[in-house]
Amino acid sequence: MFSLHFVVNGKIEKHYSLFYSRLFNDRISSDYDDFVQYDEEMVTEFRPQTVDFIAMIEDNLIQDS
Repeated sequence: MFSLHFVVNGKIEKHYSLFYSRLFNDRISSDYDDFVQYDEEMVTEFRPQTVDFIAMIEDNLIQDS
C-alpha cells in the first residue's frame, strides 16, 4: 500500500519504498521468529538510510498540511 499511495503518484522516490519494504519485512520476521539478530554492519548501514527516510516523510507531511 505504501508504494501505491506514495511512489506511483510521485510523492516519493522508489528507493525509499524499497528501503521501507526491507524494514517492514524485517519487522514482521521479528514478530514471528524466535530470535532476530542485527549485527553492527547492518545497523551502521540502516541508520543513515533511516534518518534520511524519516526526514523525507516529515517533508512530505509538511508539504501536505
